[in-house]
Amino acid sequence: MLNRTLESAPPSSVEVDGVRILVALKNEVVRRGLETLLCSIEVAQDVESCARSAEALAVAMAKRSDVLIVGLDDHGEGLDLLLSDPRIGRCKVLLLMRGSGEAQLSSAARLRADGYLLEEELTVRTLEDTLHRLLKGEVPMPPAMVRVLLHRAGRPSASRGAAAPSTPARGARLTLRERQALALLVEGMSNKQIARRMCISDHAIKRVMGKMLIKLDCANRTQAVALALRYGLAESAHS
Repeated sequence: MLNRTLESAPPSSVEVDGVRILVALKNEVVRRGLETLLCSIEVAQDVESCARSAEALAVAMAKRSDVLIVGLDDHGEGLDLLLSDPRIGRCKVLLLMRGSGEAQLSSAARLRADGYLLEEELTVRTLEDTLHRLLKGEVPMPPAMVRVLLHRAGRPSASRGAAAPSTPARGARLTLRERQALALLVEGMSNKQIARRMCISDHAIKRVMGKMLIKLDCANRTQAVALALRYGLAESAHS
């Protein structure tokens, strides 16, 4: 079973230059196996690996890595520090998960990640598909994770006070441009595709997305899509 974005699009045929990939996993068996799979993918120009988060930061900076593959359960609190370090720069983060249960998802949602991959689904085809989508600006994730995410979005938060605005209320504060961007995001488009559809620059769409995520109180694009689907914000953007 292949990883898919929310719209379950077919594998991308986009042309991508050679990519520098850093694998930071403690489990040596999984780490070496992943290295072997990556070396079978044409787009993977250079593959490095390490086991410790501190070493991962140094290697990512020295090699100017394009993609960092890191295990969700591998580094403890060190993982949060690693992924939030501004020196990571433009490196895309692919989070390798051992399951898609609620505990895993809750942990993943708190971290800076650009894509998700299940360890049990590791194949050459899955990795190649995921890398292409990641580099296009999409958020690849397993279908099971999408279902769990949508289920969580539909439940009220225990930490939300009586005075906290509802998601529809937060959505009402979105500008027309932000609503349009959200609707296209739900359709599974990357930032570059959304910018092209809206006839604005890539830099401008990044600003739009950033403001939209803040207004919706979402940590990432995945949460924004889940909330939009749950509360009909995408439909209202087309109205």
